[in-house]
Amino acid sequence: MATNVLSRTGRARHEAILTAAARAFLEEGYGISIDRVAERAGVSKQTVYNHFGSKEDLFGEAVALLIQDLTVPLDTAPKDSDPEIVLRQLARQSLSMALEPEYLNGHRLMVAEAQRFPEFAAMAYEAGVARVTRSLANYLADQTARGRLAVKEATLAAEHFFGMVTGHIHLRALMGAGAIPTAEQIDRHVDLAVATFLRAYRPS
Repeated sequence: MATNVLSRTGRARHEAILTAAARAFLEEGYGISIDRVAERAGVSKQTVYNHFGSKEDLFGEAVALLIQDLTVPLDTAPKDSDPEIVLRQLARQSLSMALEPEYLNGHRLMVAEAQRFPEFAAMAYEAGVARVTRSLANYLADQTARGRLAVKEATLAAEHFFGMVTGHIHLRALMGAGAIPTAEQIDRHVDLAVATFLRAYRPS
């Protein structure tokens, strides 16, 4: 019983540190020290290292935590779901998250610091963008095998999909060039992007 309680306590502390670290990286960038992460999490530096072997490990898990909700439409969709429904959910969730102020600020910080911390920039890309792109590519390949789509190059198609969905809307938001779109504008943009994508990849 005591072991189980300790185990639950350990998991809770692990998740609390990870959540604090994810927000810290978003708000303060790659260069944040483990001491600062520990301070924000309300634990000791050694406790952070006890749960995460290195700053690299902590950062990789933090990025994965930040984007974990993005793959939910792909992970939970029944195999016989219409791809249009799944892709629309994925697109709306991806664009809405990309336009959130904390994610925009985090994106700006990461781009600004990429030259100083190239290893962390590569990790951010691999744990974030590349991971979500692979998930979509796997979904597109599976739907093609089931005859619902006709995608020959799944990874390239996945990249095109996210390019259409985020594209200039995200770029304008990053640069502060105009107001953030309303929910209605996002829906209209998503519907057009998904319809355009499916015109290219529906079986003839």
